[in-house]
Amino acid sequence: MFTAFRAAAPDGWELVSIAAELQADGYSCSDWSHYFRCRMLAYVADSAQLGTRSFAMFLIGDDLCDLHSVPRVERVQAGRKHRRFAQRRRDTVVTALPRSTVTCRGDLLNPLDLVHRSRL
Repeated sequence: MFTAFRAAAPDGWELVSIAAELQADGYSCSDWSHYFRCRMLAYVADSAQLGTRSFAMFLIGDDLCDLHSVPRVERVQAGRKHRRFAQRRRDTVVTALPRSTVTCRGDLLNPLDLVHRSRL
């Protein structure tokens, strides 16, 4: 699969692995997937960002940190900050969904948790 991505890259681009820990829990995967997708689209859409800093630095942003780099004594607080960040993003997405057609079961916003009301 990696070879297929590498072959599909335009000239001057390369596929690299970014090792950064942003998720501080075991259940907000979809929030972080959505965050990653939004950051990637923002990066490629803004020509001023391209070439000024790496995507890895842009991905983490100014309000977050790579949890691997946080000293152990500060990790709990940093993890809480990341969980609050993910919760705010989830709340924003849930608020934007049309309530007449979609409901969310439980407190997780996962594509599998979204159910069309006609199926209830």
